[in-house]
Amino acid sequence: MTKKEKKKKKKDKKESEEKGIAGLKLSKFDALTKIDELTNLAHNYKMQGNYEEAIRTSGKIVELALQFDLPSYIKEQDEFLKSIAKEVQKDHIIREIMEYGEKVIKQFNELVEEDNIESAHKLVKAFKEKYVEIPYFDKIPIINELIERENKTWIQYKSRGSEIVEKHKKIDEKEEFLDLLKELKK
Repeated sequence: MTKKEKKKKKKDKKESEEKGIAGLKLSKFDALTKIDELTNLAHNYKMQGNYEEAIRTSGKIVELALQFDLPSYIKEQDEFLKSIAKEVQKDHIIREIMEYGEKVIKQFNELVEEDNIESAHKLVKAFKEKYVEIPYFDKIPIINELIERENKTWIQYKSRGSEIVEKHKKIDEKEEFLDLLKELKK
């Protein structure tokens, strides 16, 4: 190889390395742009409740972050996936509560029709105790309606019970008064 060829080869090698660095910077820039796009897309999927697509998109973000050594994006996606897991768990629990709640509502209605208010009250009380730890339990519309209906029914039942006691009290007082009147007449 001549000196000229060696110089040209050195120059080509240097240009190639510079292009490689520029290409890497451009690729990293492109990767950051793509990560930003994918992040917005993943959040949109999550808001729509399309968790599978949100998870798949998050996986693409992690791949890019790994490829270009961007650990902050990996950590961000870890938190994002944890939030999706919480949403999925919440949806599952809500579905479970609603299915169980529909059965409780049916039993509650049957017990109220039979005028077995105490059993209906105990049924709803046990239902509430089962899910007391769930903060959004009574925010579910059909459950909220059941609890309100049960409260009204229970209050009516208790007041009806106090009316009966009051009637018995009046009857007892009247009998006492009649007995006293008989004694006075004697």
